[in-house]
Amino acid sequence: MGLPVFEKGSYNCLGVIELIMTRQKINFTSKLNTICSALQAVNLRSTEVSSIPRIKFSTASYKDALPEILEVLRAACLTHKLPLAQTWVTCDQQGKRGSRHSDENYRYCISTIDEACFVNEAEMRGFHEACSEHHLLRGEGVAGKAFTTNQPCFLPDIGSSTKLEYPLSHHAKIFKLKGAVAILLWCTRTGTSDFVLEFFLPTDCEALEEQKTVLDSLSGTMRSVC
Repeated sequence: MGLPVFEKGSYNCLGVIELIMTRQKINFTSKLNTICSALQAVNLRSTEVSSIPRIKFSTASYKDALPEILEVLRAACLTHKLPLAQTWVTCDQQGKRGSRHSDENYRYCISTIDEACFVNEAEMRGFHEACSEHHLLRGEGVAGKAFTTNQPCFLPDIGSSTKLEYPLSHHAKIFKLKGAVAILLWCTRTGTSDFVLEFFLPTDCEALEEQKTVLDSLSGTMRSVC
């Protein structure tokens, strides 16, 4: 993992700290926090935007929607045996901080709403934690592409994406995830497309015809519960 280093209040990159782990690790939060604190002590910083507080949604419409969204994800996962479903939103909407943030890209950054995600298989919790920690930019992964195109986005093997296409592709390979689909959810309370729902197909569902069958069934479920 590479971590750029800047002077405090400057965007000139002084160098990059390269972290090399001796064993496979999914969650880097504690180590990143330690490094960022050490940099701040000597008037340096990394890419995190410290001026943006970690807050919850401030509007009642968002708060009211989250339990309903979670129930939709739960129903979809249980009905179709999906290992994981997640809700994504722009970081500036929920005020969620992340290590990829900079003043320039913050408005393009998206992150999971952890209280509106459903982990159906316990072994997928590590992948969900990685997604929560490592935010995406619009256009990255199926969730980022759905935000960009305002259309559903599907990939039959998300782990085969390049790091530029999907920075979490390595994690997807570790957890043997294959098909993934993301759809835009319009909030009737606000009248805007505020959320993207991301569903991961069963790990043993690799053939395109099988994936298409699951997607068709999932589409029917979404129409009935939304």
